Amino acid sequence: MFNVSDTARDELKKVMANDEYKNKNLILYFMGASCSGPSLGMALDEKTDGLNEITSNGIKAYIDPKLAEYLTKIGDIKVDYVTNERGSGYTIRVGDAACGLGSCEGCGSDHE
Repeated sequence: MFNVSDTARDELKKVMANDEYKNKNLILYFMGASCSGPSLGMALDEKTDGLNEITSNGIKAYIDPKLAEYLTKIGDIKVDYVTNERGSGYTIRVGDAACGLGSCEGCGSDHE
């Protein structure tokens, strides 16, 4: 249900070790549908009431139970950290659909 690459794990651990985020939890959430499929976001927050805990590669995250149910139909969440000519950042894939943060890999347009 949840797969975190080694590169994403290393980057997430750096961020989560920062004093500002030490007591925060990684939350994955549904943002809606985009031209490349379902769009997920990530945030660091203290609140996890009513959320399901998932773990991969030493990273613990929380998701809404409805998202967990949805994932059983379409596939796993895959989190990676990529660097390319546009910069670097996290990407989230759901099944085969890309949910790149800051850009739509399906149509190539940037989203704020």
